[in-house]
Amino acid sequence: MGLAEDCIQRAQCIGCKKIFKSGDKTHGTSTLRRYMKSCQLLKIHFHDIGQMIFDVDGKIRSKKLDIELAREVFASAIVEHDCPFAFAEYSGFRKYHKLLNPDASVLSRNTMVSDINKLYVKEKYKLRQVMTSIPNRICLTSDLCTSCTTEGYLCLIGHFVDEKWKLKSKILAFEKMPPPHTGFELTQKIYEILKDWGIEKKVFSLTLDNASNNDSMQDKLKDQLTMHDSLLCEGEFFHIRCSTHILNLIVQEGLKVANQSMHKIRESVKYVKSTESRMQNFKSVWLKLLALIPQLAYVWKIERLLKAGLSDEDTLMSGMCKKMLEKFDKYWSEYSVVLAFGDILDPRFKLKVLEKLYAKIETDPTKCKEKIELLKTKLHKLYDQYASVIGSSSSQLRSSNVTHSKVESQKVVTTLGKKMDILDVTDEVVTPVEISELDRYPILSRMARDLLAIPITIVASESAFSIGARVLTKYRSSLLPEKMQTLICTRNWLHGFEPDCDDVDKVEQVNEGDEGDGADEGDEVDE
Repeated sequence: MGLAEDCIQRAQCIGCKKIFKSGDKTHGTSTLRRYMKSCQLLKIHFHDIGQMIFDVDGKIRSKKLDIELAREVFASAIVEHDCPFAFAEYSGFRKYHKLLNPDASVLSRNTMVSDINKLYVKEKYKLRQVMTSIPNRICLTSDLCTSCTTEGYLCLIGHFVDEKWKLKSKILAFEKMPPPHTGFELTQKIYEILKDWGIEKKVFSLTLDNASNNDSMQDKLKDQLTMHDSLLCEGEFFHIRCSTHILNLIVQEGLKVANQSMHKIRESVKYVKSTESRMQNFKSVWLKLLALIPQLAYVWKIERLLKAGLSDEDTLMSGMCKKMLEKFDKYWSEYSVVLAFGDILDPRFKLKVLEKLYAKIETDPTKCKEKIELLKTKLHKLYDQYASVIGSSSSQLRSSNVTHSKVESQKVVTTLGKKMDILDVTDEVVTPVEISELDRYPILSRMARDLLAIPITIVASESAFSIGARVLTKYRSSLLPEKMQTLICTRNWLHGFEPDCDDVDKVEQVNEGDEGDGADEGDEVDE
C-alpha cells in the first residue's frame, strides 16, 4: 500500500482488508505469514493458501485459473475445430481436465452448448456495433445450398471496409430455408436478417448467381428497400451478377459443342494415368505448353478472345466460340458500370485505362465515346447522391460541398483520369495514402469504401457452405439448424474463412442452383 504518514510501509489483507505494518526491521513478514494461515475470509476466497504465489512484482495472488475465461477459450476451440458438443464428456478429455485441476467442476454437453451460445451472442453484439457505427455501407452476397440432410440453407454475407480501411467479410446468417424458394420468400427472409442486424438502411449492393428466383428476389428486395429510401440512386447499382457463375455458363456452353472431343480427352487421361512412365512423359510435354494458355483475367479480354476465335480455321473451335459469345452477350453485352467505378478509383487503373479497354472492344469510336460519357454521367450521379447524404447527416460538412457537388465530381473524374499507359499498369508504383489524409475528401473516401467492397463473385458463400459441410455431416446429422448457424457464424467471426486442410476432402455439399427442381431454382432460365 506504500508509505503511511509515519513513513512505515503498510500491507493489506486481500481477504478481510485488515491493514498491517510491514517493510522494515521492526515489522517484518512473519506476522503477515502467520495471519495468512488464520484469516478465514482469505481461505474462503482462495480455498487453499498453498494455491497462492508471488508474482513478478512481489504481490500475492492466486494461481488458480479464471474458470469463465477457460470455458470461453474451450468453447472457441470446439467451434474452430468442428468438434462435437459431447467432446467435453469424452473420458480421455475428463482425465486430462482432472489432472490439470482436480477441484474444477466437470463440464457437460449442455454446459458446452450454453457456453457456445454465450460466445455467439457476445461476438454478434461486437460485430453489430462495428457495422452500425461505420459511416459506409454494407455489400452483400447470398446463395442457397442443400445439406446432407436434404435441408435447404440460406447464407447471407456482409462485406465492408472498416475504420482502418481493412476489407471484412462476415457471415450474417446461415439459416434454414424451407421451401418454396420463390423470390417473395427469399425477399422476406433476407429483409428480416437485415433488420435483425440493424443495417436495412446501410445496404449498397447484393451479389447473386443467375438463378431466376434470385432475379425475382432482388427486384422485390430492391423495391422494398427503395420504398424506405434505403438505397442510393433508387437502387440503380444494387444488383451484381456473379462473374464466376457467368464464366462457368459460358464454358459449359462451349463444351456442349465439343462433347466428342471431351470424350477423347477423358480417354486420353485414362491412358496417360494407367502407368507411371506415361505420366512422366506427359508432364514433361505439359510444362512446355503451360506458357501458351491465355490467362482470362479481364472480361474484356475474354470477349476479345471469343471474337478472335470466330474466324478460327478449325470449325470445332469457331463453333465453340460462337456458342460461348452468345452466352457472353446475354450477360455481359454491357459491362457493369458499378464495377467500372471500382477500376476508376483504383490508382493502378483510373479512367484512362478504361478508355483504352473500351477502345479495344468497340470498333466504332462514336459508340466508344458514348459509353465513356455514360460512365462519367453515372459517376457524377452517384457522387452527387453521396454528397447530399453526407451533407444532410453531418453538421461538420459545409453546405458548399452539396451546392457545388457537380463541380467537385468533375474534378474527381479529371483527377482519376490522369494519363497512364496500359502497358505500364503493373509497373506503376502507388504511394500509400495516410488514413488521416482521407478526411480531406469525406465524400470520395466514403464512396471508395463502398465501391471497393463490392464482391464480384459469391465465392464467400461457397466457402461458408464448405464449412457447413464439415459441421453437418452424416455422423452429425441430428444437429439443429439453430445450432448449425451458431457454430458456423461464430467460427467465421473468430477465425474468418480459414479452411481446415484435414477436412477439405470431406466436403460434400450440393448447390441448389446446380440441380434445381423447378424454374424458380434453376441455374439459368433462357427466355
